[in-house]
Amino acid sequence: MLPLLQYALVSVLAFYLVSRRIALGRRNRQNWDSLVARMPERTLLIANSLSPEMSVQRMRNFLKETGLLLEMADYADRNSSVDPAMLQSFRSDALELRCVALRAILVRTLSR
Repeated sequence: MLPLLQYALVSVLAFYLVSRRIALGRRNRQNWDSLVARMPERTLLIANSLSPEMSVQRMRNFLKETGLLLEMADYADRNSSVDPAMLQSFRSDALELRCVALRAILVRTLSR
């Protein structure tokens, strides 16, 4: 029983590590144009417009868009000479927007 459990745990861990390695490799091969192409045609929602009346799907879309902003900040950090203070400010703003969206989703979900 114990060896079977160990094999299962090692297999799950190996699968996770391989999948993370593939995802990081994919992320590192991205270029700026592919990131911009993933941006939605419409502008990002303003955090103040997030309200419990919005649909959960719209809130999830906003959460994905803020994740894309963080990916863009990471790309700029890896591939260009951007002012570190400006980059940190951009990251903290994107993370704050992401937290607001997550909080709105939780409030909407728990209020049902």
